[in-house]
Amino acid sequence: MKVAIVHDYLTEYGGAERVLEALHELWPDAPVFTMVADVSSLGPHKERFANWDIRQTGARLLPFWKQLKSGYRLLAPLFWETLNFDGYDVVISSTSSYFSKGILTKPETLHISYIHTPPRFLWGYPSGSNWRQQWWSQLFGLATNPFLRQYDVVASQRPDVLVANSTEVARRIKRLYGRDAEVVYPPVDVEKFSEPPFAKAEDEEPFFLVVSRLTFAKHVDIAIRAAEKADVRLKIVGRGSEEKRLRRLAGVSVTFLGEISDDRLRALVQACTAVLFASEDEDFGMTPVESMLCGTPVVAYYGGGYKESVVEGKSGVFF
Repeated sequence: MKVAIVHDYLTEYGGAERVLEALHELWPDAPVFTMVADVSSLGPHKERFANWDIRQTGARLLPFWKQLKSGYRLLAPLFWETLNFDGYDVVISSTSSYFSKGILTKPETLHISYIHTPPRFLWGYPSGSNWRQQWWSQLFGLATNPFLRQYDVVASQRPDVLVANSTEVARRIKRLYGRDAEVVYPPVDVEKFSEPPFAKAEDEEPFFLVVSRLTFAKHVDIAIRAAEKADVRLKIVGRGSEEKRLRRLAGVSVTFLGEISDDRLRALVQACTAVLFASEDEDFGMTPVESMLCGTPVVAYYGGGYKESVVEGKSGVFF
């Protein structure tokens, strides 16, 4: 089989990129088509993508793409529909907010789309930024979102098969797109995270941990306020658009670690008292599963995909 993989964009590292890695591991010779790629921005994870065949769309020529990524979504249909997949037997798209499921394929090509979630900013779910906070972004959203919602529904009908990353997302797909989706949970390195020892780090005071993109929907500010109120130490792993605001909010008991390697992350998860998750309507949540594999309990918001993995009173508690 001649296989191609399509991914929204490759400028940051998170759960969607772990799924992309798993797909590439299955089909290492498959080219990866993406809107824009900047492997150098992936921090300690950039080496994972060093020898891949990554093919960008013409969007790479747009100025200030990182800063104007949200606005450029309006042009996404144009760039996806210019890609040519003639000669491929199977195309697998991995998508959430940038509509890569909207690519055009011929009837003889099987298109399977792995949906991390329908675009959160379009359908009333908290997204990476609070775009309603500024008048200009709210005005832009009100003007463009009706068109993008219409396109999103049209694009969702193009794949032959839809795959959801959780039962929660499958319900969203059924409600918004009117289609059934198979549920395939995203990949977690079971062996790596379940390896012993399960011991606290030496000479380490007790601490709680947050592992998350520092964006609006993740509500890391709730974890910071809780740590301050309870007078406990909190370590935060991750980067994102909310980092400056969160640093201003944090007291001396909160430490920001940025992006770190998987090995260091595993050591921290095994050493902490519990891992905190306050994301609202999470699509699935791979990090809680990794935490529980380490034998570390989680404290999670009762909503979204968290309800599919955390067992109340046994592997964690909900709030």
